[in-house]
Amino acid sequence: MIFIDALSLAQASRDNNYTVRLNYNTNVYNSVKSTIGHNYTPGFSFELGGKQFLVKGKGWFLEEAPFFQFNDLPFAKSVPSEKRDIAVLPYDRLRELGVGLYFVGGYDFIINEKMSLDVFAGPDFRYLIKYYPDCGVNDCTDHKLHKANLRFKIGAGLNINNVNISLSMCPDLLDRGLKIKRYRSVQVALGIGYYFK
Repeated sequence: MIFIDALSLAQASRDNNYTVRLNYNTNVYNSVKSTIGHNYTPGFSFELGGKQFLVKGKGWFLEEAPFFQFNDLPFAKSVPSEKRDIAVLPYDRLRELGVGLYFVGGYDFIINEKMSLDVFAGPDFRYLIKYYPDCGVNDCTDHKLHKANLRFKIGAGLNINNVNISLSMCPDLLDRGLKIKRYRSVQVALGIGYYFK
C-alpha cells in the first residue's frame, strides 16, 4: 500500500517543465588509428529547453533544447595526405565556439516519490560560429571544419526532486574536416540541470 501511494505521488509530478542545464564535455577521437597524441579535450555547454510528457501519468517524454557550447578539440597535424587520418598531436587543437539544437525522446522510470531515472536518445545538430586553430609552428591550412554537423545523442539522467544529473554521449554522424579523411569525435558530457515547473 505504501509503495502504491508513493508511486501515485511520483506520477503526479510528471509535468511539463522548462530545463536549464550546464554540461562539462570531453571529446574523444573515434576515427584515428594511432594511440599517440591527445584526446579527452575539455569543453562546456549551456542549455535552455523544455520537457513534455506525452501521456499524463506515463513516463514517455520529449525533450528539446537550444544550446551554446565551447569546446577544445584535438585535431590532426598537417602531414602528408596518406597519413592525415592517423596523426594526432597535443599542440594541434581547435577551440570551437558554436550553437546547437537537440531533440530527444525517452522514458522516465519511477524510483520513489522524489527520484526517477530517465533514458533518452535523439538527433543533435551543431553549428560552428567560429573556431581558433592552435597549430604551434605548423601550417594551419589543413585545419578546416564544416560549419554544420549532425550528432546522435544518447544518455541517462537521474532526477532528484527538480534537480537533474545527466550523462550523455554524442558521436559525430558526419565527417567534420573539410580536407582530412574521416575526422570524427565522440563527445561525452556530464551535466547538472534544474526543472522549472
